[in-house]
Amino acid sequence: MKYVVLSIILLAIGFTSIAQSFAIIDDKDGYVNVRKEPNGKSPVVGKLLKDDIFNCIDNGKYGWVHISNQATGVEGFVYKNRIFLLSGFRKWSKNMKNRISVSATSKPFKIEGHKLNYDKSCKNCGAVLTTIDGKYIWGTDGRIPDKVIASLIVIQNSLPVLIPKSAFNDLYEPNFSTLQVFIGKDNTLYVQLNNSDGAGSYSVIWVIKNNKYLKRYLDNYFA
Repeated sequence: MKYVVLSIILLAIGFTSIAQSFAIIDDKDGYVNVRKEPNGKSPVVGKLLKDDIFNCIDNGKYGWVHISNQATGVEGFVYKNRIFLLSGFRKWSKNMKNRISVSATSKPFKIEGHKLNYDKSCKNCGAVLTTIDGKYIWGTDGRIPDKVIASLIVIQNSLPVLIPKSAFNDLYEPNFSTLQVFIGKDNTLYVQLNNSDGAGSYSVIWVIKNNKYLKRYLDNYFA
């Protein structure tokens, strides 16, 4: 089993220039309108809420950034000063007072006990694995996974955070060397892991708020 432990300092820094990265909103109203085009008169196509995570691209269009949230399907434009990059939060340092640890393990994926569904419609490419236990396969591109995340343990302020197995036991081909932890406002942690078998690249971000697991965000973009 692979194992990784990070100790991180809880320091935040301000907004930095955007290339393409994951972000959250930064608005006192608790939401931001997403517009179809990069201007304030364009129709609203959706909203981003306080705890939403999304990926964004600074396309240089007069202060607007293009965003997409794969969880909700919302895609469009928001003004740059309404968002905050996760990478804008400083990660870890040895000199710290408030210490956090994150540990994760993986184990070999075994077919036994799982329901695998195949698409056999392609005569030239053979059977393609489409779902495991009725869920989308994160980490492979139509083949049986080699590894699955077996555990995720987060300790914040000396207290363990209860994280359900459903937050990680359907995530495959983990790459623990990519693990990053960011601290946001309101005592919120963002634990990011970029995983892949080569073709099935994806990112997962677990959100921990006030020592409680809040949710996860999955995106097949590598940030």
